[in-house]
Amino acid sequence: MLVQFVEMNKRLSHQSDKMARSVFGRRDGNYAFTSTILPRLFSQDARVLDVGGGKHPSTPPDLKARLNLHVTGLDISLAELEAAPPGAYEDVIVGDVAKVELPVNHYDLVFSCALLEHVVDVPGALKNLARATRPGGLMAHFIPCGNAPFARLNRLLGNEQAKRILFRLLPEARGTQGFPAYYHHCSPGEMRRVLGDLRFEIDDLISYYASGYASFFFQLHLAEIAAQVTAMKVQSHGLCESFVVIAKKPRGSDGRS
Repeated sequence: MLVQFVEMNKRLSHQSDKMARSVFGRRDGNYAFTSTILPRLFSQDARVLDVGGGKHPSTPPDLKARLNLHVTGLDISLAELEAAPPGAYEDVIVGDVAKVELPVNHYDLVFSCALLEHVVDVPGALKNLARATRPGGLMAHFIPCGNAPFARLNRLLGNEQAKRILFRLLPEARGTQGFPAYYHHCSPGEMRRVLGDLRFEIDDLISYYASGYASFFFQLHLAEIAAQVTAMKVQSHGLCESFVVIAKKPRGSDGRS
């Protein structure tokens, strides 16, 4: 009975999402990053570090082949990397993103998608990735915002309780969500500050005001959409649901600090 109720509400919520996108321009940040933003950042023969992609790399195979990209997968789990589609990575690195040894000034593009909220030492992770980025190269990250209601609730409930509720209401989230999340420094303002401390130049910082965590209950999802659209209209970036930051390493930086 619960399954049928949730499925009906999810269908109604999906229709309301389509309407909110059409009327208000409300967009999902994860989809925008992987489908539109990230492909534009790849360049011919680029050396790319996919951080935390694991078994779900974000580099489209056709684009990878056409641009002759050399993609390295970095993940804390070797099993996740080994489960990636064949040919997804030219090589892999296993370890904690804040501590693992990476080649200095090596990568043209370093990116992550919904990773940094799961990292305890975000400044340390970004400092390590900054060293690995070549001068003139880019870092790009899609990050769920720590100020969003779902993030606050996740921290309040604790990971195990939040995971049980999430998988009960949204079983399709198994395997892609439910990992421990801390949301340290995961806001547009904090990310701008941390990258500024690393002397990276912010090329773009885009806030998004859509999430589907309340889609299991249509009326709650409508209230969620109303709050998100209001935050979007007043440009309250600190209350966004997620954001994308793109930053460039200055030329002349040796990356060893």
